[in-house]
Amino acid sequence: YIKATYGYRLNPNEPGACQVFYGGGILVNLDGKRFVNESLSYKLLGDAALAQKEGKSFIFFDEPLRKHRLKVRDGDRRLLSPYDEGKEVPYCFRADTIEAVAKKAGVNPEALKETVARYNANVAKDEDPDFGRKTLTSDFGKPIELKTGPFYLYPATARLIATYCGVRIRPNAQVLDVFGEPIKHLYAAGEMTGGVHGAAYMTGSAWGKAMAFGRIAADAIAEETAI
Repeated sequence: YIKATYGYRLNPNEPGACQVFYGGGILVNLDGKRFVNESLSYKLLGDAALAQKEGKSFIFFDEPLRKHRLKVRDGDRRLLSPYDEGKEVPYCFRADTIEAVAKKAGVNPEALKETVARYNANVAKDEDPDFGRKTLTSDFGKPIELKTGPFYLYPATARLIATYCGVRIRPNAQVLDVFGEPIKHLYAAGEMTGGVHGAAYMTGSAWGKAMAFGRIAADAIAEETAI
């Protein structure tokens, strides 16, 4: 499987990903409509975003959420903290009203206003009949209302930063050669090995296979050394 990761800037030469959607932001398209459950894996969000008109999508959030993300994630702080210095950034749109920020970004203003109003009303009722969002991400946190300006639209896309393939290993983490034969004294663990993520990466799975197979490999090496 090859999956792109959502949240990167449109310019491929600019590093860093914005993940405000995992703090409570929502994803909208050029029509000002939501199109996905924002709590899903950012790999699946990437698939959904690329399927939108012109392949364009935006992360919508408000000022309290921006402030909160400065405290909890380095990547978001690096991207969004210049506003606190009185600066505007070329990769994000900001305005005092939802309609104004939509116009700046080329998004349907009336539709976006309706989308946000509907989303906020459903959050207040602890429901999301449109896409079933119940948490912020990975069954953690509760969705929040987005109602305090300034408001932001962050154009984002999916970028291919890794694949799900890697070297083949035995159950004891010993690496196999191209003929399927174990290579003596060579073991591997973590994301350089393949076959664990499946169709979509979920938070924690990379750590899980690194730690689990790291221990398995260490035990196998110790046993080999003892022999």
